Amino acid sequence: MKRLIVAIVLIQMIVLMFAVDYPEQLIRKQKEWSEKHPGELPIWLTPEEFKQMQDYGRAFYETDPPTGPVRNVAEFEPMSAVIIRYPLGIPYSLIREMAEEITVITVVENTSTQNQAISNYQNNNVNIDNCEFMIAPTDSYWTRDFSPWFIFDGNNELAVVNFPYNRPRPNDNDLPIAFANAYDLNLYGMNLSHTGGNYMSDGMGVAASTTLVWSENSNLSHAQVDNLVQDYLGITTYHVLEDPLADYIEHVDCWGKFLDVDKVLIGSVPQSDPRYNDYEATADYFANSISSYGTPYQVFRVYSPGGYSYATPYTNSLILNNRVFVPQTGSTHDAQAIEVYQQAMPGYEIIGIQSNGWYDTDALHCRTHEVADAGMLYVYHMPVQPEIEACETVNIETYIYPYSGAEVYSDSLLVFFKIEGENTFSSVLLNDDGDYFYSAEIPVVPGSDVYYYIHAADASGRSVNHPFIGSYDPHVFHVAEAEQDTIPPTILHDPIDPVGGVVTFESLPLLFTAIVTDNVAVAEVVYEIRIDGSDIMTYFFENTVDDVWEYYLGGENLFANSVVEYRIFAADNAEPANTRFYPQESWIVFQMEDVGSEDNLEFDCIDSVIGTYPNPFSFAGNSRTEGINIRFSLSESRSVTLSIFDIKGRLVNNLSVGEMAKGSNTVSWNVRDYNNTAVSSGIYFVKINNSPQAKAGKILIIK
Repeated sequence: MKRLIVAIVLIQMIVLMFAVDYPEQLIRKQKEWSEKHPGELPIWLTPEEFKQMQDYGRAFYETDPPTGPVRNVAEFEPMSAVIIRYPLGIPYSLIREMAEEITVITVVENTSTQNQAISNYQNNNVNIDNCEFMIAPTDSYWTRDFSPWFIFDGNNELAVVNFPYNRPRPNDNDLPIAFANAYDLNLYGMNLSHTGGNYMSDGMGVAASTTLVWSENSNLSHAQVDNLVQDYLGITTYHVLEDPLADYIEHVDCWGKFLDVDKVLIGSVPQSDPRYNDYEATADYFANSISSYGTPYQVFRVYSPGGYSYATPYTNSLILNNRVFVPQTGSTHDAQAIEVYQQAMPGYEIIGIQSNGWYDTDALHCRTHEVADAGMLYVYHMPVQPEIEACETVNIETYIYPYSGAEVYSDSLLVFFKIEGENTFSSVLLNDDGDYFYSAEIPVVPGSDVYYYIHAADASGRSVNHPFIGSYDPHVFHVAEAEQDTIPPTILHDPIDPVGGVVTFESLPLLFTAIVTDNVAVAEVVYEIRIDGSDIMTYFFENTVDDVWEYYLGGENLFANSVVEYRIFAADNAEPANTRFYPQESWIVFQMEDVGSEDNLEFDCIDSVIGTYPNPFSFAGNSRTEGINIRFSLSESRSVTLSIFDIKGRLVNNLSVGEMAKGSNTVSWNVRDYNNTAVSSGIYFVKINNSPQAKAGKILIIK
């Protein structure tokens, strides 16, 4: 065994406090039990045991908690086996059904008892190939109450948690130790008096018990109890409830059961029953509690009024992988109980197990205990919330871990999904995000329900779905209907502020900036311009950052003395699009400057363009040159920009050459316009555009 007990063994005397007298409600039960089951111990304390418990003490092997994080395995997770004890407390029909698909581990006292069990199994058509036998002494067949609890520790290894069994039955109490030894599992001792019938967990850190766990551990505060189950079992939310059954046993499986992470089954009784309000309060408690999925529990009710003729212990069932075994007693309520399970657990095989040995306070769940699959393929997933906003895709995220250590098949990691109205599921591959995390985008349709489940397989031969039953009971969420968007975009823009209403060619290109916002999204922003009453020309703004949109107006199509009108248009991505103009019902107007003709471009000035060469310029004859050299003279050092105009006075390009020295300077022009396109043949003028008066130079370009 890997680590049976830590080096330090603490011996603690466990004293359970009870009333002095044997409970009256057990006197009749004990008498009936003794007549029907001579020599067998009941699930409750016999009068002799009751007397022993008042001064009973025993050694318990407490250990340090396991390395975290710890995860307690739920009954509805993948299982490899089930524990029962021989001599039996269950019918052979149940053993025969279980052994069809899972290993049945039978605890026997010795080889003689084992041989007797094998013979009886064979006589009752039990599949012996799926049977194992473990030799260990026991006191009773209530294996649910004293069998090991299973966890995965922080090393991702299956381990056994032992606890002091709340009965003076030392052999039963030590079965977890014997099991850990027999199957080479780590063993951890949690010093909390407990019993398996009074405990259920969801595999994600939530568990439930009755207040029996508090009364039997009166030496511990409630906070100390919470700390123990957190340290040893990984339970972070522990629901401790009053027992609505009002029976001496006070076990949660007598009236409730987790069917899934977000599903719980609660019994119900007639309104005339004195316990009616207690049962309803328990159901309401879960309906108003939040499951590990972040949603309220789905509460299912099974009618279980009890009675002396026929018991109704329907919550005392056993889930083994995709099969559910439900006790049947011949009661008129049996069929209805099966229907409730079918409704709550679609896709599972619901199997009724008939026996006259079931009681209201104990049935087949009390007499069996599932064994977690040590190599299970574990899928952790937080489902999409039931209602989400309108969208076109949803991201599905999951964690998939093979406890077996086998390779996960990447082509078998899938999300199956279908949209409301579709008959079949489609699938997409999950992307590997590293460290066993995976994700995938699935398409959705606003206003529809979406159904999905996750599938995984690995090289060990295991495959699993989430939810466990897959397509029969997938996760479902609703995508809200897309609201009709009637709100147009908002446009904020500061109009250009020309001097005297005139824009100079030297100021080109002009930067037009608009801040455009929308309640959903902006689709496009457009600059509309018309020159001297021409047709409207359209140019698109560029979304540079956040809500800022920009457009540069160059010299294209602009002439001296031209009257320019412009406005901004924006549209959102609604269907149909909402639009807005700025200004709403008018245009912003400005006029271009008069650069003059060839004659009036020359001024009497100090700053002047004194020459250009080669001039004329031929693309063919000067293909190896850098361009046209422009010589100019400055009266003093200054920052210079040279502007190139065509014969019509339209700006072709601006050459920003920076700070230049006083006197003669030379700058090269690559004979290209703003768009880096070679200019056409013709006459062009060069002007020093930062000088109040400057003599222009003339260039002739020939292609």
